Amino acid sequence: MTAPSRSTRRTLAGARRFTVLLGVGVLAGTLALAGCAPEPTAGGTSAPPSSSVSAPTPSASSTSASSPTPTPEQSAATPVSLDLGLDELVITDSNGDEQVLNITTDPAGVRQALFDLFGEVAATRPDDRYPIDLYQWPGLTLNWIDGTPASASVTFLAADEGGIALTSGGLSVGSTVAEVEAAGAEMTPYGTYDDVTGYRLNVEKVPGTSSLANPGEEGVRYLSFSVVGGVVTRLSVGNDFSDL
Repeated sequence: MTAPSRSTRRTLAGARRFTVLLGVGVLAGTLALAGCAPEPTAGGTSAPPSSSVSAPTPSASSTSASSPTPTPEQSAATPVSLDLGLDELVITDSNGDEQVLNITTDPAGVRQALFDLFGEVAATRPDDRYPIDLYQWPGLTLNWIDGTPASASVTFLAADEGGIALTSGGLSVGSTVAEVEAAGAEMTPYGTYDDVTGYRLNVEKVPGTSSLANPGEEGVRYLSFSVVGGVVTRLSVGNDFSDL
């Protein structure tokens, strides 16, 4: 058999090197794939490949849906009563809070408070001889006396106005004479006049005044109740030293 030539030997040697390199490449690829393949589990099956992707976070809507519903805020307080004293009007609201208005020192504040509670009304002047303006609502009136300073007086004509109770000394229009007397009121010195019997409560002397009912004595002021047919028909702050 004829020996292969030199060029033939070079060709065969190159072929063998290519075969070896190809085998090495296949082996490396196989090993690389083996590294990525899932490891077998105890039962012989392959475990799923682990994932580096984070679990999705709950959406804002799903979080808010699981949150408790907030409690509604307490509704705004509303006035429930207006109480008349010798010097003060006291507005009490549905939360039990009180607003105290001084009739003597702040008549303008009293007038504005009544406007706020019952609506603003125009003033009338019943008698041009006197500088007294009258503000009137169905259940109450405000007499405004011009001057420096101005002064005011309030009269209740009903048990309530616009759903706000109008009271004085725990009594109101519609209270019985028995209830008036039980509260400690006494009949005024004027007694009964035109079927109206006057009662007074919380009598207080006023220095510098002179009583018209009892000449020579200091005048007094008081919560005044007009009673007709055994029932209170109006209440205000009265005195025995003024004829206005």
